[in-house]
Amino acid sequence: MNFHDIEKKVLGGKPLTETDEAFIVDRASHYWLSHPDVVHRFPRWTKILAWIAGYQWVDYNRVKKVLQPVPYIKKRVVFNRLKPILRQMLAKVTVVQPQLGVVPNTNEYEDIAAARGADKLLEALSASLKFKTLRKEFFAWLFAVGRATLRVYWDESKKASVGYRREVVDGKEILAQITVDGDVAMEVVSPFNIRHDPLYTDPSKWRWVLFGELVDRHALAKAYDISPEELTPGNLSRNVLSSFSSYGISADDDLLEVFPSITPGSFSESDVCSRFELWTRNMVIVIAGNKVLEAKPNIDGIIPFFVYEDHLIPFDFYEQGFALNNSVFKDLLVAQKEYNRLVANLSSVVEKASKVRVMTPLGAMTQKSQILDDGSVVLIDYNAQLGSPVPLKIDATPPMAMPLKQDLEREMESLSGIHEVSFGRLPERASHASGALVSLLLEQDDSLIDPLVQEVDTAVFAPAWSYALRLVQRGYIEPRLLKVVGKDKEDSVFYFRGADLRDNTDVYVTTNLSMPKSRALRTEWILKMAQLGLITDPKLIVELLEFGEAKRIYEDQLLHERRALRENHLIERGEVLSAQDAAQLLYELDDDAVHVKIHLRDRLSQKFDKYNSGQKEALESHIKMHLARLQAAQAAAQAGGQTQNNTINNQPDLGIPQPVTE
Repeated sequence: MNFHDIEKKVLGGKPLTETDEAFIVDRASHYWLSHPDVVHRFPRWTKILAWIAGYQWVDYNRVKKVLQPVPYIKKRVVFNRLKPILRQMLAKVTVVQPQLGVVPNTNEYEDIAAARGADKLLEALSASLKFKTLRKEFFAWLFAVGRATLRVYWDESKKASVGYRREVVDGKEILAQITVDGDVAMEVVSPFNIRHDPLYTDPSKWRWVLFGELVDRHALAKAYDISPEELTPGNLSRNVLSSFSSYGISADDDLLEVFPSITPGSFSESDVCSRFELWTRNMVIVIAGNKVLEAKPNIDGIIPFFVYEDHLIPFDFYEQGFALNNSVFKDLLVAQKEYNRLVANLSSVVEKASKVRVMTPLGAMTQKSQILDDGSVVLIDYNAQLGSPVPLKIDATPPMAMPLKQDLEREMESLSGIHEVSFGRLPERASHASGALVSLLLEQDDSLIDPLVQEVDTAVFAPAWSYALRLVQRGYIEPRLLKVVGKDKEDSVFYFRGADLRDNTDVYVTTNLSMPKSRALRTEWILKMAQLGLITDPKLIVELLEFGEAKRIYEDQLLHERRALRENHLIERGEVLSAQDAAQLLYELDDDAVHVKIHLRDRLSQKFDKYNSGQKEALESHIKMHLARLQAAQAAAQAGGQTQNNTINNQPDLGIPQPVTE
């Protein structure tokens, strides 16, 4: 028996026998406990996470292949340089947020309009799913252990809004939200909670993926209409937290600050059970409590776990216990260990050198108990009859200690690619460096991370969002009420249903990596572009500078833009079909320049080609009316300026110097 036979039964709609279910449970258990990652990589990953969190007194036993505490020899001093490096890496990745967009299937107006609506949908989903936080955690796992996984799925437990209705409660009329069950969900999966096909390193070739998580046993039993007693309670085997707790390491503070997905939270083992999902490209099987709960076809034909693993060397032998590709932090552990040892020795030397040494002849009546109470005095006895001892002048700190410390710091910078300038400190010999040199040094650090960001955007986030739109197209049967901050910072609430996508689910993700990461350098760069005339819109300049009150500064202009947009919508819906109707839309206090700009967007778009003759006439005449008023205002302004000049020239000579016009 094999999984090909199981797939044939599932795809054919045939029920699984007890023998089939026993085979599935047995193979899933084998995959979960005996996977090469579990044997060879998890101990190393656990050590890396512990050291990043600051618990740097554990080491990996290559014989037993487990973590074990280092025997206490000297004072335990830890100067953790790993966490600041990881934080700086994440800051470089997250300072510039990616832009999401949908590529239309064709050049037809319907597909272009559907793609434009999908852009607003992506903006709403990105906010509701907290994509910025997910992206940061994804890169945290990728930098730390060299692998990260993003899961996209349909969550039936989520509530989605479809509108509001008025209800009377206790004699008061209120707005009650109308919700439906189910919505798209996205989460970063801990590498310890997933097993993949070890035959291939390329995720696109994986034949299967096994995902495991801890869930509420009673809620799971209720979802599948079975008794909770049928589900065996317990914890996930080989969990990262079990390795930490064995050595007295708390994972509640430093570690969870960067990796929130490694723990399910506080629970009682009797209340939870292990739930597994075995995915192939043809089927998905749900297992819990040594029982197959569900087996169904995979209607999408893809495995919805989007994985990226950094392969500097294009092949690997980790299933034989020999890993060619590891995260940069594995190499940093060696330098961090030597750094801690050196600093601990220096600390001991300084402590000893700071004590006062007193030489006392043998037989001297000294109260040693009083002198030694504070531990800051060392008494040295000598025989006075043999002569007075001569103290040696020896430097307490070896002369090569500080250069060695600096060499270790530079080595850690070279390994990580994060140098002093990224932390806001200039190198020792570049304290008076110019701004161009500082920018060049920062660019050198960014050049190691930016290509990785582009690869992840293309290989992970773009297909993940495309799959999310496919779930939306299938699941949003009723119009969903979504909220976004629309273009020009305009608050927007709109309804969206899956059919509106028209199969336009091809998402592209781009990150503008050309802009400087530093806020000061970015501000200088934007202002320089404005001075060169490359950016002429003042409102756009303020928004690029991330000025939070840009909406308030240009509030009057936004009012005119929104009015012009409403006029465009009236023409698009066919409510304005003649020049006479278009003339009624004019208001004497309209900002004609703003209206012309907004109306030209529709006039020059493919939307205009789909209009009937009445809509085209209305839009054309409306634009001409605004242009005529704008030209008349400009002519009046010029005439007024000429009249003012003539008035000045005709004034009598009162001995006052007249302005000279060039």
